[in-house]
Parts: sequence; C-alpha cells; structure tokens
Amino acid sequence: SQRAIGSAIKPFVYQIALNLGYNPASLVPDISRTYKIPGKTPQEDRYWRPKNYERNTLGFITLREALIHSRNLATINLTSMIGLDTVINGLYKFGFDKVPENMSIVLGSFGISPYKIVEEYTLFSNYGTKVKPRLILNIQNDKKGLKVSFPIQKDYIIPPYQAYLMVSILRDVVLKGTGRNAKMKTIQVAGKTGTTNDFRDAWWCGFTPD
Repeated sequence: SQRAIGSAIKPFVYQIALNLGYNPASLVPDISRTYKIPGKTPQEDRYWRPKNYERNTLGFITLREALIHSRNLATINLTSMIGLDTVINGLYKFGFDKVPENMSIVLGSFGISPYKIVEEYTLFSNYGTKVKPRLILNIQNDKKGLKVSFPIQKDYIIPPYQAYLMVSILRDVVLKGTGRNAKMKTIQVAGKTGTTNDFRDAWWCGFTPD
C-alpha cells in the first residue's frame, strides 16, 4: 500500500542540492514562510503556513544540521532556493513516480510503498547505484540439479562521492539527530526518520554497512 512518507523524503531533496554544488556546510535559512493558494474568488483563497516540529526558527543553519534535525522550514527554503521544478525533476531521476507539483512534497505529503522506499534508499547505501530489491536471490534443488537465479538489477544514478556526503549526514542523524533511537554500540547505522500528520505514519529508513 502507499503511505505518506513524511520527512523520510528529505535526504533526496538535500541530495539534489548537493548534486547542484551545495555542500553539508552550506547555509540555508530556517525561517517562516507563508504560501497563498488562490481560490476561485479572493474569499476562497487559502494559506499554507508550514512549521517546524519544534515550533521555532533558528535563522541560518547548515544543510547538515537542517537534515540531522529534520527542519521543515529549512527544507522548504532550500527548495525555494534551488527551485521546485528542479526538485521534482530530480525525484523523477531518482526513480520516484507520480510526484505532485506542490511545495508540500518536500515534507513527504505524497504516498509511497515500503517496498519502493527500500529501493530508493539503496541509492545511498550503495553510494550512488540504485539496486532493485529481491526477496529471493536463487532457487535450487540439489537432487535434480535445478538452479534458477534472479539477477540483481542496478542503475547508476549519481557519482559515489556525492552519495558519500549524504551517507555522512545520515550517520549523524543517528548519532545526534532524530534517529538516535536507532543507534547501536557495535554497528554503524545511517538513516532518516519520517513522521506524518497526527503521527499516523512513523517511518525509519536506514541501513548498515552489511
């Protein structure tokens, strides 16, 4: 089934910015914004006022800090800086489909299946090469000599050094950000949390070196 993904979409938005020449130390404004949604008449106009989960603003912060702490306003402002069309096109390049054309997508307002998001996160865990998940790798019957293999499908998306920057940030999400509950003493963990409105869906999308 398709579920709203929430902030688990943010690493892909920030990866698009990194691909454009931003770096984890680049500054982005964490300030309030109001968007007008025109109606058929002025009386039917609506306004969208996104907020941070913490209900505060921090001014200029680095891309690394913005993603580590999943700052909604910084993400929206970053999208405004690079362009919503650029983000949408980048998401399609990564393999997402049916992406709505509105700013709320960068906060994960659209739906995706758990199986699909597993595939998308391999972009990071495989350093730029997306791998299609396989539940069964091969089937064999030693008595009859039967063996059927299901080859891994790979798709090179971005250079490894670009994905490395995101993996570094996603490790910090676990070490000192919203993903601290996934921290383990003996295994490196990287990933991103995602929470939707009223906590209807709570995601953890992550990976380890193995």
